[in-house]
Amino acid sequence: MAKLFKNDRGQIWVLGQFVWGGLLLLAGPLSSLGSFWPALVVTIVGGGLSIAAVLNLGNNLSVFPKPKDDAVFVDRGLYRWVRHPIYSGLLVAGIGWCIFWLSWPACILEVIFVLWMDRKAASEERWLNQRYSNYAAYQKRVKKFFPGLY
Repeated sequence: MAKLFKNDRGQIWVLGQFVWGGLLLLAGPLSSLGSFWPALVVTIVGGGLSIAAVLNLGNNLSVFPKPKDDAVFVDRGLYRWVRHPIYSGLLVAGIGWCIFWLSWPACILEVIFVLWMDRKAASEERWLNQRYSNYAAYQKRVKKFFPGLY
């Protein structure tokens, strides 16, 4: 149990991601229903982005932010346009959830979730810079979450 909270692979970031994401899901139903079809489209786009990014990573995928020992640098597929497309997809899906419920608590938790994932990505990038000599150039060339924006 102590190893889980050692945070040598980013365990705390993953735990927080599930806590904030879970709270966001639970907070949605605290309000009335919003716009079903726009919400569905946004949520499907977000989920699709995350799934495609998982497929792009292949065997390099890890639940933890620290890269696996046998991982190789990936800058193809969605990683050509953003450095963290799995996170981007989760954030977009969260926006869809907020649109569906029109819930202020869910919207506040989505903002917290975005901030948490941004800090998680920053922590992950420290490990990626240590591991891959070409990561710093990749950071300069490719935005973190959204092409051309951030």
